[in-house]
Amino acid sequence: MSANGEILLIDDTPENLRVLGDLLRDRGFTVRVASNGAMALRSVQARRPDLILLDIRMPDMDGFETCRRLRTDPALVGVPVLFLSASDADADRIEAFRVGGEDFISKPFQTEEVLARVTTHLSLARTRRALDLANDLLVGQVQQEGHRRQAAEAVAAERQARLELVLSAASMGSWEVDGKTDKATFDARGREILGLPAGHRPAWRDVVRMIDPGRTQSAAEDAGCDLEGWLQPPIEAAGTTPGRRRVRLRGRWLDPVSGAQGVMAGVIWDVTDEYLLRDRLFQKERLEALGLMAGGVAHDFNNQLAVILGELEILSLTVSVPAPLRPHLDHISAAAEASTSLIKDLLTFARRRDMQLAPTNVSVVVGQAARIATRSLGGHIRCSTTIADDIWTMGNAVQLENAILNLCINARDAMLEGGRLDIQLSINPAGSGICRLCRSGFSGTFAEIVVADTGLGIPESIRERIFDPFFTTKAEGSGTGLGLSAVLGCVTSHDGHLTLTSEIGRGTRFTIHLPVIRPTAPADMAATLPSPRPGSVLVLDDQESVREVIAHGLRHLGWEVAVFSDADAAIAAWQSTTPRFSIALVDMVMPRMSGSAVFRRIRQIDQTAQIVIMSGQAGNETIHALRQEGLAGFVAKPVRLRELAQTLSGLIRTGGPP
Repeated sequence: MSANGEILLIDDTPENLRVLGDLLRDRGFTVRVASNGAMALRSVQARRPDLILLDIRMPDMDGFETCRRLRTDPALVGVPVLFLSASDADADRIEAFRVGGEDFISKPFQTEEVLARVTTHLSLARTRRALDLANDLLVGQVQQEGHRRQAAEAVAAERQARLELVLSAASMGSWEVDGKTDKATFDARGREILGLPAGHRPAWRDVVRMIDPGRTQSAAEDAGCDLEGWLQPPIEAAGTTPGRRRVRLRGRWLDPVSGAQGVMAGVIWDVTDEYLLRDRLFQKERLEALGLMAGGVAHDFNNQLAVILGELEILSLTVSVPAPLRPHLDHISAAAEASTSLIKDLLTFARRRDMQLAPTNVSVVVGQAARIATRSLGGHIRCSTTIADDIWTMGNAVQLENAILNLCINARDAMLEGGRLDIQLSINPAGSGICRLCRSGFSGTFAEIVVADTGLGIPESIRERIFDPFFTTKAEGSGTGLGLSAVLGCVTSHDGHLTLTSEIGRGTRFTIHLPVIRPTAPADMAATLPSPRPGSVLVLDDQESVREVIAHGLRHLGWEVAVFSDADAAIAAWQSTTPRFSIALVDMVMPRMSGSAVFRRIRQIDQTAQIVIMSGQAGNETIHALRQEGLAGFVAKPVRLRELAQTLSGLIRTGGPP
């Protein structure tokens, strides 16, 4: 059996058994498999597993019935059962917990989520077993007092040694409370957890208050003990405060008859890591949900912006606008461009924007951002820059610059009465800290971008919320609440970390930590594309206004255009039209058939077909996979007519991706 644990995987689909089994074995778990409920019941009779992963939908005996029967076996008490299901219905979740399941994982599952949940439940099960054993040993130890003194002392010593071994393995401490004096005694590990000095015996009511300030009972007033909470500083004695830790106390009276006149004994352990792991899982699920919402909203907005910007471009190409009307058109164009920037921030937060990473000179990016920020600060704020030369990372210059500018704008708005803004870039070979994004420690060599101000500071009460989309402390109309969300998405997409320090009335310091790469020689920018040359284009988009604007603009520039709203009709037209279209321009997100599916259908008909995908939310992985299959190009929505025409002309000119 593996030291990591033995897992019984129950699923009637062989491919699921293979994929999930390989994943768990690769992480050091021993895996047994069963293809139905009856086989699973026989398997657990032969050997008790440490954890069970159970599919709901199986023939003959479904997962719910299998779980009911497993829970009737006393030998399986304490074995966690985690349900797997493609269904996300509330009724299935409720039934899973009602029949005795500990958790519910929706298919298709995320690898890291499955591993995190499996590891957490195995850890909890082991902790419970260790706790039960510890309590049994304590009860047995105390009950032996007074029976055959010499023999009892020998037995007690042996059991104490075994208890210490168990507690040590579980990182637990032990304690006792004298019900008559209300004084508590902790072993070395217990004192370490509470931050108490050696030899100190605090009153039980003060121990309780350290964990739950709302309770002040003495031991005599407690029927038993089961407490969990964030540790407060010691009250009676000047001990060493162990910091922000979450602890749990559990115990009972050793002699129920004596009760409060006897001894209460139990264990204490630090549950901070377990608590934070659960919190990280919750935050991850929450951010994923927000990302999906942001991506959907951005897709719809991009289609509307594509129409507005496209019509403006067509007007500029076809109509001589009277001078008095030009400012109004400029205002419309500026508002549309500002909305486009807002959508980019949303998609960056959602991590669904097609962000291409390449060797990037961070020194140049930070310098450019500092120059822009300096011009926008106003005379009441002094700006100081310290930028090291020739620092490189794998990144996206536009997104990094936007992230720095968002931090500078926040700093400016925090210094309404004036102050100083420091922008710094350096390499730290021993960088470390606790990341505000992934909530874990990191260390190594990093390029560190610092944006520090002398403004109001960020209250502790809202620091966990400042990266939430649409959260803002600014007056209505003064901010979107997306600036720091965009910074979060940018830093995460660059495999970086973000740290924050702030003091009320003294200022705030954000530090972006980016991986460092070797400097890269600048690319040869001498070559330029010749002027665009028209051809024939098939345009497929389910939004009528979008496809009509694109078609109108391309026709004005000399292209032959056929528009389609239905994927099947567009595919049939490609196959039947002679000669075939030069290029197919296909939207990624459509009902019934996605842009990826249309691409593959057309390529089956014509391996030489030049196909360009357009979308406002396609991710790097999707586009990269299609490029490997022969995708000719990608155009981000909202589409700019001139850029689109140049991309299409490049394909006609070269016969392939430009």
